[in-house]
Amino acid sequence: RFVAVVLAWIQSNHPVSTNLMSLALGASVLGAVGHLANLGQFVEIGQGHAYQREQMAWARRAYCLDSRALRIDLLNAVKEDVRD
Repeated sequence: RFVAVVLAWIQSNHPVSTNLMSLALGASVLGAVGHLANLGQFVEIGQGHAYQREQMAWARRAYCLDSRALRIDLLNAVKEDVRD
């Protein structure tokens, strides 16, 4: 919006200054690209958060399975010792 006001002022006061208008237009385009880059970073953070949550869920499942397997192995060892 600010860029549009500046461009209108330039056209009304200096109709020959096309270089300055193109410079202002280029600055607005770069600003828009900068905002898109920020949006991309925000999306990347969201994806990383979702990936981390999924990895933690899988790690929790693996821990539960490993602890269950350890308990079963210990019970089998105790059972064999009682038989002997």
